Amino acid sequence: MPLDVRAQSTLMLCSSDEQAQQCPSQYEPLVYTGEDLDLYDVIEEELLLALPVAPMHDEMCTEALPEPESEPVSEDRKPNPFSVLANLTDDSNGS
Repeated sequence: MPLDVRAQSTLMLCSSDEQAQQCPSQYEPLVYTGEDLDLYDVIEEELLLALPVAPMHDEMCTEALPEPESEPVSEDRKPNPFSVLANLTDDSNGS
């Protein structure tokens, strides 16, 4: 499925959690502990965060769906097996 994803992130490298908490609001903190930082992993994570939470379709997609048939629905109702219990509770209140 082709999907255009556009994301803009402004990361700020921080050396500790305390520094990350003091990060200005226009930046997203990225705690860097001195280990090798894989830029591809950072980009992948940002792209995953930019994906829509729920599936989204174009209007053309809904036009391709068939119209639901409007046949009358037959209602075959079975007797409620708990109706006997309702009668028992009514009798016990009167005693």
